[in-house]
Amino acid sequence: MRKSSILWLMLLFVWVSLGTYLCHYYLCDAHGSSLSETSESKEIEGKIAEKPQLGHWQFEDGEFNVTVNDFFEFFKNDSSHIPTIKAELENEIESTVNYLNMNPGRMMTIIGYYAMDEVYDGQYQDLGWSRAVHIQKYLVDLGAPSNQLKVTSRLQPQNWFYDGVLKKGVDFEFSELEDTGMRLEEIKSILNAEPIIIFFKKDDWDVYLEDEQSSRIADLAYYLDQVDESIIKIKGHSDDTGNTTLQKRNSNKRAVAVKDYFLENSGIPSDKMEARGYGASRPLADNATEEGKAQNRRVEIILE
Repeated sequence: MRKSSILWLMLLFVWVSLGTYLCHYYLCDAHGSSLSETSESKEIEGKIAEKPQLGHWQFEDGEFNVTVNDFFEFFKNDSSHIPTIKAELENEIESTVNYLNMNPGRMMTIIGYYAMDEVYDGQYQDLGWSRAVHIQKYLVDLGAPSNQLKVTSRLQPQNWFYDGVLKKGVDFEFSELEDTGMRLEEIKSILNAEPIIIFFKKDDWDVYLEDEQSSRIADLAYYLDQVDESIIKIKGHSDDTGNTTLQKRNSNKRAVAVKDYFLENSGIPSDKMEARGYGASRPLADNATEEGKAQNRRVEIILE
């Protein structure tokens, strides 16, 4: 009996030791914290991704001060914010719109954030700029004066992504309102001296913009919004491939493609744009070479 009791005590000791070992390494982290204490982490590709601790979102302008516990969030590679936002944020955004309307001498800059590894092929210079423009349209729809809103972009200062979502996509900064008249004159002067030209690949109707063009088109959209009687003429052109009917059709398709692109991505109203194709009647270069043909497959945007 005594030997049997000793054997049972040894087995009990081994069982307790094994249970303690398994608990420590599988149910707790290296410091003894339970799994419930690390619920803010997520395992991604073998690494633990920590949920960013952003705290409060605060933006202020003199006596106007907003502190909110929510942010505009964006899916990775997407320029539209996730529509489900808390009532608290909605209320504070409405108060911001009201503040701008009551203070016509103040300007608010919308800063759009982005990450270097995000994919973006839109019309603006980067995804952050596109996100800022999206929020700008959102605020204008709520009644914010468009001439008091400005957009820019920045790389996110640290990793604000979690589970495929950018947890803080934009920021607001206030300043004194720029001289609108001088800015409009500058935009008009630059566009008249050097119209925007968009080139097309052969048998391709997709619009591809360079970074510098994205900034100029943003200025163009701002000008059209501020000057009531202003319009743009979108003039499509083709190379000399095919007969005149085909050339006219191709040039018109390019002009309409640009108009549709602006309508969808820039928020320029349809009644502010006139699109027309001119065929091969106005070449920019010699059609005798492929390089010349590529220069002639184009759309010119003229401000009037």
